[in-house]
Amino acid sequence: MTKISTLAATIGLLSAGLLSVGCGSSGGSTGTGGSGGKGGSGGTTGTGGTTGTGGTNSTGTGGTNSTGTGGTAGGSTCGPVGTGTSAAPAMKLITDFSDTTAGTGSTVFTYGGGTTGRVQGGASLFKNPASPAGTLTATGGSATFAATVSMGGGTVAGADQYPYNGFVLYVNGPACVDASAFTGVSFKISGSVGTCGLVFSFNDAEHGVAPTDPTMGEPRATGAAGSYSPQLNIATMVTATPTTVMVSFTDPGFMNGMPTGAFDPKAITGVQWQFSQPNTATATCMGTITIDDVTFYP
Repeated sequence: MTKISTLAATIGLLSAGLLSVGCGSSGGSTGTGGSGGKGGSGGTTGTGGTTGTGGTNSTGTGGTNSTGTGGTAGGSTCGPVGTGTSAAPAMKLITDFSDTTAGTGSTVFTYGGGTTGRVQGGASLFKNPASPAGTLTATGGSATFAATVSMGGGTVAGADQYPYNGFVLYVNGPACVDASAFTGVSFKISGSVGTCGLVFSFNDAEHGVAPTDPTMGEPRATGAAGSYSPQLNIATMVTATPTTVMVSFTDPGFMNGMPTGAFDPKAITGVQWQFSQPNTATATCMGTITIDDVTFYP
């Protein structure tokens, strides 16, 4: 069992900056999608959420086997149009992908099966414009994401300067998830990142852009324009053998993010993984990861 952390990850990240992504979304039975990173903005995907803005990126380096400590999360007005709604998860397990059904619009699939006592949500994709759409499939009790990331944009600012390609697992609204009784989220991961970087993020209300129209975007988000979630580099944790990775809400290995500061575990809207490239990358990169048993841990 691998616990992500900080010293080696921080050194690698400080040397080059990670691609940052915004808050994932929610909604009704199908919910809405996740947000792209601060390298440029994208358009609206299907009937799901809108692609947001992201940060800088790098392939970075992985962490060592320890769990750090972090700051204190702030308060939230989580809920549609700041209603302050937040609720504990129905159970520790977010999803083991055993009860997925095909989604509609920007939602690739839903999970939870509509079963009372299970966490309900869905999955959607996000990317910078120049990267081709990734593929996300849920079969045999796990989910596999494969994607190609476009080359870097060099010094030319824009949507493709810092390329990325990822997916979000969102939890249905209208409430956010109050996971403050837990330490963080664990998941099994295997696959190959190739020459891509790979980062993991929590999505919370404070790091998502609040919609000007409450019927569009992520109605639970409360952040200002340009808000996006901090990321933790997990590239070196990926091998051909499934490994359980444990990520604390307060791990100081998380970098970037707007606004700065810790995640709010009382206002979680989802979790996400994304492949990334530095702006100096002169070729595309490809990666494939398989995720299973995504759960809150004590």
